[in-house]
Amino acid sequence: MKPKPAAPAAAAKRAPDFVASGAPQEPQNELPLPQRAHLLSSWIASHAKTRANVRHFLYQHSWIVTGAQFGWWHGAEALRELVAADRAAERRWGIGRKSELVARAALTGVEARSR
Repeated sequence: MKPKPAAPAAAAKRAPDFVASGAPQEPQNELPLPQRAHLLSSWIASHAKTRANVRHFLYQHSWIVTGAQFGWWHGAEALRELVAADRAAERRWGIGRKSELVARAALTGVEARSR
């Protein structure tokens, strides 16, 4: 899954959910976190477990968790979708439990900072 960049007009509207000290700004030429998480869920459903696919899953997972912790736009929404992706990976591939715990911990932190 190679995400397509968001349209410039849509990307310009993404404001951070909160400001994390020292965090980089969200790259506007990348997919928004919720869309990336949703695509990852769909991608898992249509791909077999291979070493390359597991690496791809872990990379995308890390991107979403890190972006959400930086306060990027709609990070909590993305993390909730990511938990669903972790469950799908666990059912389909037998992995994802540790990733789910990471996503849930990040969600707790993001929700606390977003209030």
